[in-house]
Amino acid sequence: MKNRPPWGAAPTAEPGRRDKRRENMSVKIKVSYSTDQELAGVIRLLSPALKECRLRPAKGAYKRAYITLDSVRDAGECKKGRAT
Repeated sequence: MKNRPPWGAAPTAEPGRRDKRRENMSVKIKVSYSTDQELAGVIRLLSPALKECRLRPAKGAYKRAYITLDSVRDAGECKKGRAT
């Protein structure tokens, strides 16, 4: 584990080459909603990258959904404040 940064990120094998793990990044989102129309709107916005949506029973006043997005861009490819 030499040459490993202190925050735990794995170094790339060669300078300029991407790490295979970074090419297959995914994002998990927890959505709290009260009506099915609210969830439908969120799913419609995220549909280009949507991989999975799991519905869970309500806890209290809000229903819950867990959404997994696939093929998410590397954070370094996005401009600060907005995605390109």
